Parts: sequence; C-alpha cells; structure tokens
Amino acid sequence: MVDVGKVQYRKLERGIEARCPRLPAERVLAIRMAVACTGVSELEQCTAIRFPEEQKDKFEAALKHPLPDPPLPVQIPLYYDFNSPYGYAATVIAPRLEQAYQVRFDWRGFELFPEWRSFPSRSPEEVRKGFEAAKAVGEPLGLPFATERPPFMRTRLLHLACEYARLAGRFHLFNQALFRALWGQRRDLTDFNNVKQVAYEVGLDALALEDAVLSGRLDGLLSEHRRTAEKSGVFGVPTFIVGGQRVWGREPYDDLVEAFSQAGIPKRA
Repeated sequence: MVDVGKVQYRKLERGIEARCPRLPAERVLAIRMAVACTGVSELEQCTAIRFPEEQKDKFEAALKHPLPDPPLPVQIPLYYDFNSPYGYAATVIAPRLEQAYQVRFDWRGFELFPEWRSFPSRSPEEVRKGFEAAKAVGEPLGLPFATERPPFMRTRLLHLACEYARLAGRFHLFNQALFRALWGQRRDLTDFNNVKQVAYEVGLDALALEDAVLSGRLDGLLSEHRRTAEKSGVFGVPTFIVGGQRVWGREPYDDLVEAFSQAGIPKRA
C-alpha cells in the first residue's frame, strides 16, 4: 500500500502526471491494469505516471489496494559465466543474501562467448590491473585467487556439467568448486578430465556427468537460459533479475538490497 499523501500531481496539457515514491514493478503493473496510463517513467527518486484527469480516483484506489504477497521465497534469476571473476564473487554474495532475505537465486549459465573468436591482445599491465580489481572484490569475501588470471575460454561444457549437477542435487557444491578450481587454483578446465576430477571431488559420478554432457540431452536447458536472458536484456555477468529489473555490477549487494525493497521482498525473521 502506498501513502497517497506523498503523491505530487502536476497538470499537463492532456491529463495529469502523478509523481510517487519509487514503485515496485508489481505496483506499476497493478496501476496499468486499473488506469488508462499514457506514460510511465522511472526517475531518480520517484515513479512518474501520466493518465487522464478523470481517472485520478481509480489511480489512487490502485495505489492503496494491497498487493497479493509474492510466494516465498522469491526466485531470482542469476545469469553467470565462469569467465567472470565477479561470478566467482557471487558464489559468496548470493548465499549471504539468501540468509538475509526471502529469496532463492536460480543460477542460469550464460556463455559470454558462445561463438569463439580471437580476443584483442591486451598489455600485461591491463591484464594485471583488471585481475587486481577482481581480487579487491573477491578477497574480502574470503575467496582465494591464483597468482595469475586464467585465460578466457569456452564455457559451454562447464555449464552443461552444472546442469547435470543440478539434476543430481549437487549444483551449488559443483558450481562453487569449478569457480574455485579456475580462479583460485588456475586449473585448466578446458581439459575435461579436470572437470571430471572436480565432479569426483564433490561426490558426483564423473562418468555419468561426461555422458550427459556429450550426449546433447542437456543442450536445450542452456538454450532456454540464453533465450530468457536475451529477453530480459542481459548483456554481461553476473546479472540478477529482480521484479523485471536488471541488477548488474562488480559489487551488486547494495543494489540488490534496494531492488528487493522496491519489489517488496521481505527480510527473513
């Protein structure tokens, strides 16, 4: 429910504009269903909604009407790739948020380089600075880092292996172990024998994993992840989708907390 007293109205040439404290996507949708809106804008500190003046009463009723509680915990899509050290950081950030808020993160593999190409050469200094920036985010979270950044790689097989681990009930253990092997130990995960070794270390059947990955029967899952990612406008990783809003960045914790507030997602008791 929104306090109608905090709404500021401005008369337009056609209709009126109501400026409200930032509204979650669910509230905006409810207003759109009740009122013939002519425009909605998300401003820095508020949501601006334009509509015919004669619909002001309907607008205020939609503001005051309680929204149905979302099913808890709320599922938050999290698109990630092993090429990003900030995906490595998300293996710590996401569980902390799950402990604090009524959310569960749905990890979805999003290969940054689905079609391999040669990368422009970067100077050793550029590589070093980028890696140091990643370590500055990850090390305070307790994540170990190898002395050098791992090279860019195709990650499709890693994501397929993670889908097998999900079906086997060990997704998070395996996903975290792969990130740690790559970024913390700089193990060569382009060698699938090393991927199988990580699987064995977390209690997965490495041979069954290999068969599932190479058989093609998991390919559709990755294709669906990519389809939903592109529909949501995902362009980098990790990206979180909260109430239709994209949250992306190196240190997303505070932005996610703000997005949870806007979406009406409560803290855990």
